[in-house]
Amino acid sequence: MFKVVSNVLVIAIMLVAFIGQTLAFNSAMSCETSVESSALGFSELVKHKIQTQLIVIIQKTAVVLNVVIMVVLVLPMLVHYGYILILKLNQRE
Repeated sequence: MFKVVSNVLVIAIMLVAFIGQTLAFNSAMSCETSVESSALGFSELVKHKIQTQLIVIIQKTAVVLNVVIMVVLVLPMLVHYGYILILKLNQRE
């Protein structure tokens, strides 16, 4: 039973850490540009804006993929070990 409880605890900590990492990454994304728009021509400005938007899209996609991985991999393990823990507790009674 100790093994099951420790597995549930470890997976729960992994889940909390993973959510925290995803939220920290999402809030740390910088959308500010370091290039002054007055120093660029129109075509360079358009190119820079497109590159900035692509970087933001890629970063947001990474956050979504982190959440999907968490839901697909970590959450089922937590449910599985939680179910085993409940079964073990019911057997003791």
